[in-house]
Amino acid sequence: MPMALRNIRGTPMDDASFWSTRGVEVLDWVRAGESVEANLALVEDLCDTMKFGSLCALGGFTPYPVMSALTHFPEDFRRGALPLAAE
Repeated sequence: MPMALRNIRGTPMDDASFWSTRGVEVLDWVRAGESVEANLALVEDLCDTMKFGSLCALGGFTPYPVMSALTHFPEDFRRGALPLAAE
């Protein structure tokens, strides 16, 4: 497992909110167009880690919407940097 997917104790999964926050950060990088393919691979690894390593049902089911979006709408994640919406 990549070191980026380990928490500070070195264990793969014991805090779903920690991992969910990391996932949001990585998706923000994808949205900004930073190393899109590498970061999408990291998101997939993170989803697998949460799905199979969670100690609770909530952590285990949290990645399913993200995995579904990556499967059914991959072009939405590979557009590069997206413009900010008008306020």
